[in-house]
Amino acid sequence: PTQASLFGEGSVRGWGLTGLLRSGDPTLDRISEAAAYSPEQNIALLLNKNRTEDAAELLDSAAMARLVELMRENMEYVVIDSPPISMFSDSDSIADLSDVSVLVVRQDRAAAQDINDAIDALNQSRSRFLGLVLNDMRRMFPGNGYGYGYGYGYGYGTARTNKKQED
Repeated sequence: PTQASLFGEGSVRGWGLTGLLRSGDPTLDRISEAAAYSPEQNIALLLNKNRTEDAAELLDSAAMARLVELMRENMEYVVIDSPPISMFSDSDSIADLSDVSVLVVRQDRAAAQDINDAIDALNQSRSRFLGLVLNDMRRMFPGNGYGYGYGYGYGYGTARTNKKQED
């Protein structure tokens, strides 16, 4: 629903994502009836207008797996936006359907332990965890009270070095 409000009127067509998943077996015809397409931006949106109580069950269903499979076969890129991973169990299901995952963290909103737990959950999913995007940065360094920026980080792994630089 948040994405539908951001993209505005007309971003949800027909049944929306919930109705499509409840129909049982998504087909390309049903997807095209439920998705809003913008030829100018070459983007198709499959959103909901309203929250649903059975979201976790729908996202963990065979219909969702089939929908993602059809989208992979017919789209160049498929981006799935999920709710906060530490608050909703459906994020785990979505990560298992995805090829790669990126964790987005708003500055000063999540505790380090919650971020580490989310990274651990993504590393245990079927998707490959790419890293973390830190958004809504208000300050980069203590004492610097102006500006706006963005950043990214990665919490696990080892640093790679250039072999030629070591020689």
